[in-house]
Amino acid sequence: MRSRRDSYTGRMAILAICLAMLACRASAAPGVALQLELTTKPGTELAFDPDRVSAPAHVPVSLVFTNASSVEHNVVFLGPVDAATRPIVQPGETDVVEFETPAPGSHRFVCSIHEDMSGTLEIR
Repeated sequence: MRSRRDSYTGRMAILAICLAMLACRASAAPGVALQLELTTKPGTELAFDPDRVSAPAHVPVSLVFTNASSVEHNVVFLGPVDAATRPIVQPGETDVVEFETPAPGSHRFVCSIHEDMSGTLEIR
């Protein structure tokens, strides 16, 4: 015959397992379907690398931007994509931006610090 203590311990173990399972589900990335990586050219060259990235339409994206340059940069999307990195991403730093891709088409992104530095997000 099981004691009350054994029964209580068993119920607590089951509760702990259930809570752990819920915590794992809650901490998973909320629906990120695609991770894109974007960096800058090294040194003082004012260019994204690559300057063209692509993704399918209407999917959650996590864009990982790394500033490999020796000067400050950022990434700001124009048009229907409402996303941007921090205003200043220092050399050697990384910032992550999450957004949902819009309808198919070509959508421009820029470094707002350097007006001639741009790239294209191609949505298929």
